[in-house]
Amino acid sequence: MSTSTNFFELFQKGFHVTVGAAATLVETIQDPTKREVTISEFRTELQNRAEQWSEKGEMTEQEARKFLEKIFQQDKAAREPGTQEIVTTATEVKDSDLQNELKNLTDQIVTLKSELAALRQDKQENEPN
Repeated sequence: MSTSTNFFELFQKGFHVTVGAAATLVETIQDPTKREVTISEFRTELQNRAEQWSEKGEMTEQEARKFLEKIFQQDKAAREPGTQEIVTTATEVKDSDLQNELKNLTDQIVTLKSELAALRQDKQENEPN
């Protein structure tokens, strides 16, 4: 129920904004003095907003540059030899089922490779020159 109420309130507010904007436009068109005041206010507001957006854009650009520089520095440090030490240890697997499965798979691979080689050989022999 809350969603439909919020939607109705949003719709109603949008309607009120539209009617208010239309009434202001009509008043502005009909009264030359009000038209000049409204246009002047609009220009001033637009200039103020443009200045705010420009300042925010500059700050965002600087933050983005700093962020990218930091990422590139971290990446460069990670790529330099000798900066990282990787320790590995090997452990022998003593699972006989796993070893049997591995042997079976290896045998299957060998068989498939042999069959593939034979098929390729047959294909080459049967191709007309």
